[in-house]
Amino acid sequence: MNKKNVWSEEVWNEVKEIVDKIKKHGFIQQMLEGTLNENIFKEYILQDIMYCDIFNSCMKKLSEKIDVDEYKNKLIEFSQSKSSISMREMYLTKYGLVPNKLKNKTCEKYTKLISDSVNNCSVQEGLSSMLACYWIYFDVGNYIHDNQIKNKDNKENKYQSWINNYGNPNYGKKVECYKNICDYYANLGPDKKENMKNIFITCAQYEYDFFNEVYENYSK
Repeated sequence: MNKKNVWSEEVWNEVKEIVDKIKKHGFIQQMLEGTLNENIFKEYILQDIMYCDIFNSCMKKLSEKIDVDEYKNKLIEFSQSKSSISMREMYLTKYGLVPNKLKNKTCEKYTKLISDSVNNCSVQEGLSSMLACYWIYFDVGNYIHDNQIKNKDNKENKYQSWINNYGNPNYGKKVECYKNICDYYANLGPDKKENMKNIFITCAQYEYDFFNEVYENYSK
């Protein structure tokens, strides 16, 4: 298939403006500089842990709908990812944070959309609901990694572990694999493509909102 006709590439073009907004957001720009307020990042980590718990659980449930063994095994593997879990646990320990169950508005809406898509909709819609997180984090992680401003005292960026987790080739391989799975099932259910696209666009907006809500709440 010509790459221009691949579903994932088509929908990525639909969210480029949102992704650019994320890159220009104060949260990302200050992370890039290493100047992001720690209270903002702490709240982000607490919300992200709640999001990822549901994300990983939904990934496991989604694997049960997959009828291609290779892809099924990949989703199970992704649901048990150790690197991202270790990174978040490191920040919990570093800041002495205690996980909570109080989701903010964006986290609540985003996790509900993923859960509903995975549990109540087609495999195509479930897959689509989880793609934006993977792809946008890889794209933004690479953007920060490639453009980050080195501390004038040659100190490592205090958010370097986060940056390294997402802005690296190994994470990129996971993203490419997941995109391929989405494209495979999009072709099996062409009648679902429009709904897949709409879910993907909504999730991309939630990615922006996720950064923005914690930033706005703790920048006042």
